[in-house]
Amino acid sequence: MDCSAQATRTTAILLAAAAFVTIYVVPSLKYPANPPSVGIAETIGYRTQLFFAMIAITMAAMIIAVMVAKNMVAMYGPWNATLIGGGVFGLPTIWEQGMLLQAVDKAREREKWKPSRPEMLRRLAWLAL
Repeated sequence: MDCSAQATRTTAILLAAAAFVTIYVVPSLKYPANPPSVGIAETIGYRTQLFFAMIAITMAAMIIAVMVAKNMVAMYGPWNATLIGGGVFGLPTIWEQGMLLQAVDKAREREKWKPSRPEMLRRLAWLAL
């Protein structure tokens, strides 16, 4: 096996692992397999929106983390650049799960947590920073 075939295989494995973590593992930490499809009818659409928003934010964080890590390799070396990229992925992901997409433990709690439009814009602005 030549070197380019090994590099191609390694790239494919790393890409598959990143996609698995980004699209399945991280959103499943907040919303297990049953939600958003099971529950009271009034909250299904709301929980579905939260679930897909989490996937989109996690995908954006992974793309940014890979770009940052690739740019840091020259300055810090591959190992430290990977750690920096992991931090760049981890911090927004933790923030999103804790702040932006607040858990809806019970269907009736949705009525308690109805963020206003300015509140959601403020939270999205923090995400952009």
